[in-house]
Amino acid sequence: MKSNYIQSFLSSNPDAVAAFTRDAHSLLNKNQTSNKVKHSVYAKYFDIEPRPKFTGFEKLEELDKIIRAKLSALVTPYEEKEILPVDQSPQVNFKQALIDRALRLKNRKNFLYYSGGVDSEVVLLAFLEAKVDFTPVIFVWENNKMEALNCHDVQYALKFCARHNLHPVIRTLNVERFWNSDEIVEMAHKYNQSSPQLLTYYKMVSTFNDELKGEKNANQSD
Repeated sequence: MKSNYIQSFLSSNPDAVAAFTRDAHSLLNKNQTSNKVKHSVYAKYFDIEPRPKFTGFEKLEELDKIIRAKLSALVTPYEEKEILPVDQSPQVNFKQALIDRALRLKNRKNFLYYSGGVDSEVVLLAFLEAKVDFTPVIFVWENNKMEALNCHDVQYALKFCARHNLHPVIRTLNVERFWNSDEIVEMAHKYNQSSPQLLTYYKMVSTFNDELKGEKNANQSD
């Protein structure tokens, strides 16, 4: 059985991106914030519980500013891209685009990152509706006191998994230590990225994917 490592399921799916953009475009004249628009699109197709965006990184706001300023001097600014008009022609809707994508990953060993937030939750719901097997992967962000910074989202994610009889894999990272390390500087260069928060996700996804590849190689050598 092939393994499907953690990837950007939403943004790597052109049909879902186009469908989401069409739905979001129809809401832009209603004075809603981007987060409200996103929730509205998701709620149109999935049973999503409205909740505030909280990643846990908010507790390291001052350190984030310091590291972000340091890394900004190392990366090349992004060039603004042309905003293309939204294709309003009738096509597959957002929910069906996600389900169709999930079905193409059937008969694979899928690992899906689940933060406890709404973005990753709609992906899990699409897989559940498509009846495609997967394992949720939950990352716990810790500080130097070994306190879980994202405990709110992690607790929500664990309850969601229990409700749907899912058995998540959990991995932990000391965020303060990583943000103050040489490794994050190297990754900033590698990915041309100054956001310590995004680099934290890159770090964990890369580490977990390497773990899966190592297990695969070990099994093949047995």
